[in-house]
Amino acid sequence: MKFLTIRQTAKEFGIPEFAIRTMQKCGEVPGFYSGSRFYVNAEKFEEKLLAAEESAPKSMREAIGR
Repeated sequence: MKFLTIRQTAKEFGIPEFAIRTMQKCGEVPGFYSGSRFYVNAEKFEEKLLAAEESAPKSMREAIGR
């Protein structure tokens, strides 16, 4: 398993840190706290993103070029 900080996750997936932090506060990001730092399970996060992308409306997928 690969665990990344929110900042590292943002760079790896090309998503704004703010968006990941918002998702994390809503309980939508798999991971854990170590002290005050949150570590994201990168593999499960990627699976979650792919599932969300597949369920997105066709017009939205076309808009992002997929």
